[in-house]
Amino acid sequence: MAEEKQSEAAEANEPNKQFVFRIALASFALLWLSFPPVGLAPLAWFALVPLFGMILRPSLGTNRPYWKLYAASLLYWLATFYFVPIPHPALWAGWAAVSLYIAVYTPLSVAVARAVIHQFNVPATIAIPIVWVGVEWIRCHFATGMGMVCLSHSQARYPALIQLADTFGAYGVTFIIAFVATFLALAWRSWRSKHDGSAVTASRWSGWPIAITLATSVFAANFFYGLYRTMPPGKPRTEDFKVALIQTCQDAIFRPPTKDELQARVDETIRLTNEAMQNKPDLVCWPESGLFPYRWQLVDVDATITSAASVQMIREYWRQAVAKDVTGGAPLLSGALAQNFLENKIYNSAVLIGNNGSLSDRYDKNHPVMFGEYIPFGKTFPVLEQIAPMRSIEFGQGFQSYKIMEHTVAPSICFETTVPHLVRRQINELSAAGKEPDAMINLTNDGWFFGTACLDHHLACNIFRAVEMRKPHLICANTGFSADIDHLGRVRQIGPRREPGVIIATIGKHHSTSFYRRFGDILPMLFGILVLVVAFVSRIKLK
Repeated sequence: MAEEKQSEAAEANEPNKQFVFRIALASFALLWLSFPPVGLAPLAWFALVPLFGMILRPSLGTNRPYWKLYAASLLYWLATFYFVPIPHPALWAGWAAVSLYIAVYTPLSVAVARAVIHQFNVPATIAIPIVWVGVEWIRCHFATGMGMVCLSHSQARYPALIQLADTFGAYGVTFIIAFVATFLALAWRSWRSKHDGSAVTASRWSGWPIAITLATSVFAANFFYGLYRTMPPGKPRTEDFKVALIQTCQDAIFRPPTKDELQARVDETIRLTNEAMQNKPDLVCWPESGLFPYRWQLVDVDATITSAASVQMIREYWRQAVAKDVTGGAPLLSGALAQNFLENKIYNSAVLIGNNGSLSDRYDKNHPVMFGEYIPFGKTFPVLEQIAPMRSIEFGQGFQSYKIMEHTVAPSICFETTVPHLVRRQINELSAAGKEPDAMINLTNDGWFFGTACLDHHLACNIFRAVEMRKPHLICANTGFSADIDHLGRVRQIGPRREPGVIIATIGKHHSTSFYRRFGDILPMLFGILVLVVAFVSRIKLK
């Protein structure tokens, strides 16, 4: 006991003032490598070991350790979200603001985990995963929610490793990764203590052979659960509804397109649709902004341009777009802008157009993207709207599903699928209204990001939504990635990166459910509340 106290004292007085920063930076470097654009996904299981090992230390042994953690975290998020300012110089402010905000969660996680372990004597194997999931839940809800690049998303391309998402959502997979990393951190510190006499936080799992064995066992249990869930069913599903996903390739530009550019866009879309029609689909999908810059005018503009006249004009365009020599008479689901000139409001919408050119139905986006589709406090301070590269859109209300033949699909737009609880609420509300969808369809314009890793991060979110809801998820994207994802999160088809293409997806009657769909974020929410309570009670005064 005396030797352990001496060791603790020596460790607490470690002279290296940059220890915290270097350890955190090492973890974040490994974590960054585990995500696209590098994509070494197995590294995610080891990336947080240095950081978690630091949490286990009796003292961080330096001045202002949490500021150093924040600095390392900020570098990580700036590198992760490097694609945000690419479209327009004004978005540099958004890039900085988002990174500065999300970087706060690292020192919060470390401080609360240390408080739970060292002040309240909770075993690290329980404390660290709970805190990590709780903080991730807060991030996915606070300030409209930022659910992209969660720890679990690193494993999106490995169906056998993400099936736990049907029980606890993406948070469940995050918990498993953090759980394994905690045992590996205990193993590392136990092995290190045998060589240099450094202290190890007391735990019945402190011995490195036991810790390694338990880490391997937890990983294996998650893996075999995934294999079980992805086993082929006894009776194959019938999939007889064909959906043509038209992937255009039009990078976002912040100026009105010329007549030639506009015609080139239309020609490319029609050419791809003609190519898709060789497969005789039952529904044709164009991506978000697929009808840009055409706008559905909702009310009269003035005495000479009436809503009836504008409706006739846009209907004529749509009639041509869904003509038999283009879509073969199949209905068209496309992104469009819905504009109310009288109230000076614009909505980002997914419109269903019948084969006679009439508007059959419309869904207005419920969750616009901060800094991309609206400016925080822009209504209060109009000057912010004036310097933004584009005007803000309005928030839609309620959800919609479209019944085509005998099948029902539920649309979402762009980054709405990065918010797990929003998608869960959408499916449950539609089901309660007797409009249970057979599949989800995400219309997105990822031409803002010029083929960068943002495409991969968005795809990962869509994969997890399929597993959580146990529903097929189709993606129709400008510049990629369009995809056909089954209800197990397996990517059956995927479009190219920043190139045009066509995917013919098939869906059937999929009315599976999941524990997560029924109960949602109850457990992660409790973890998040616990994090806030501990942060308040402990005042985060650890040194």
